[in-house]
Amino acid sequence: SVVVALAGDRYFAHQEILDQQESSLKDIYVDLQKDYALTCSTDVASKSEIKEIILLLRHASRDSVLNDSTINANFYGILEFRYFDRTVANTINYDSKIKYAGKQIIQNDSLSHILASYYEQRLNNLSLITESRKDYSFNFERIISEESGYLDNGVSFPHGISKKPFAVVLEEMTSNIRIMSQVSGQIGFNQFHRNVLKNTSDLQKSSMAAIEAFFDDKGIEYEKFNPSYEFDL
Repeated sequence: SVVVALAGDRYFAHQEILDQQESSLKDIYVDLQKDYALTCSTDVASKSEIKEIILLLRHASRDSVLNDSTINANFYGILEFRYFDRTVANTINYDSKIKYAGKQIIQNDSLSHILASYYEQRLNNLSLITESRKDYSFNFERIISEESGYLDNGVSFPHGISKKPFAVVLEEMTSNIRIMSQVSGQIGFNQFHRNVLKNTSDLQKSSMAAIEAFFDDKGIEYEKFNPSYEFDL
């Protein structure tokens, strides 16, 4: 009876881990879908920003003419870029249920490895890019101020203390080599960022595919995610 009881305890303990594994993987699977959507939205924002930069550069070279509101909006579009990194990624299920669980919840080594590659490596790399992007925004705003420029944010105060009409200020900003060099340099950064986002999306999709294969193998029911966005680099 003692042997039977011990065997029963081991069975229930093992079953509990399996149940935790299934629950955790389902949560992570949903998190990966959310992360993929964030990655895609960041790529859309990055592509939009590149278009805004090109329009500003064409205006500065007199290849086209933008009105003041468009110039102002495009500058703001560069300053207020939306980015994707670990701070907005969904890590709570991985961190609490897998990484810091105190025991090996995921019994499948290959599945554990690919999730660690995403959550512990890829997202940290994106965090570094985010910090660089923040530094760029702060530096760009400082350069605009140092070059006696400003943007219209709906507050009349800058207009009230400036001796120049706002149209003249914008014209000087788009003619300023230091300001426009900073704008031009952002294109290379965005292209690099988009490549990283593309690699991130690939890892997200392969992680989801690995979870799906696990579910299929174990006969676990789930609602399959079909990514619709495709990166066009």
